[in-house]
Amino acid sequence: MLTPATDGWETKVVTCSAINNSGVDEIWDNILSFDRATKSSGAFDRRRNEQMLDWMHSMIRDRLNRKFYNNNEIKKVIPELESRVLSGKITPAAAADELLNMM
Repeated sequence: MLTPATDGWETKVVTCSAINNSGVDEIWDNILSFDRATKSSGAFDRRRNEQMLDWMHSMIRDRLNRKFYNNNEIKKVIPELESRVLSGKITPAAAADELLNMM
């Protein structure tokens, strides 16, 4: 059994067709019910707060990744360290430490 994506809310399965103008009102009512239920329970704000923190950390990871891999000195050293890792001359952890210490 799947766990609900939102505590206290049972997802409803409905069909609709904008072309045939059927079920659209039911879908909209379902959306409004979800909005009311999650806001009154606090689930909406909790989820929004979690999303904002996830976005922040994702942006940090993306920017650090870009800054790291766009560093010309690091770009020069990566192929050599990759070769040393693959030949067993250095561990992946030691190679990562060496590269990260270049930042």
